[in-house]
Amino acid sequence: MRTVPGIVIALLGLAAAAQTPGASPATPQASTGSAQTYTDPELHLTFIYPANLKPLDAKAVAALGHSQAFDNDPGANTGQLQSEGCSSVLLAVGSESAPNQSGQNGVWGGILLTAIAPACLPPKALRSKGTMDGLLTPMAKAGTQILGMMPMDKPVTYLIEEHKVHMATAQGQPVAPTDLQPAEGTQYIAVLAVALEEHIVLWKIEANDLGLFNRLLSSRADFGPGSPQPLYPLRLQGETPPFQ
Repeated sequence: MRTVPGIVIALLGLAAAAQTPGASPATPQASTGSAQTYTDPELHLTFIYPANLKPLDAKAVAALGHSQAFDNDPGANTGQLQSEGCSSVLLAVGSESAPNQSGQNGVWGGILLTAIAPACLPPKALRSKGTMDGLLTPMAKAGTQILGMMPMDKPVTYLIEEHKVHMATAQGQPVAPTDLQPAEGTQYIAVLAVALEEHIVLWKIEANDLGLFNRLLSSRADFGPGSPQPLYPLRLQGETPPFQ
């Protein structure tokens, strides 16, 4: 059965989650019944997500991390993201229901929010919006390239408050490299990347139910001057979800 610590491991498959040493995921800063709110004044970021998502185990989150390989464009002065001190986990939350009567896994989903510091980005990307855009789509796409999963569609870009969001999605039955056994049922993954205040901010959203997946993607984000908008404004259509 997929457990909440299992969600931690799945969420932290995101290549950009190179954890800053000693950092731990933030806890919700406000709750208003059906929603919780995370805010980061430095990034001018407000993120509103479902209230039933609970903080994931901080020790488990802090123990995992990976480096991010940027694209190979020689004109972008890109390279391998350092493995320490570059990316921090801002928020890691998830939920899981009990197995059903037939013993199938319960419905689970989660959100991992991370930020990559300016000092770790190619200098040209901080000076050129085009170069930054050239980093974000490959970064989002890389986070969904998992054995056993296929793209739901081509990566897309759209605006939230004049900030271009880059999103890639995938669905399928992920296969663990250790046992090569596919997971039970279809799973869905989305990675979204946006440049905020010279940082790269990434969301990784996962669920094993399409309805929950779309609900998590409809969480709202505000990047400063306006009102919160859906993180993704449309509903995704995938395979028939394993749980109704």
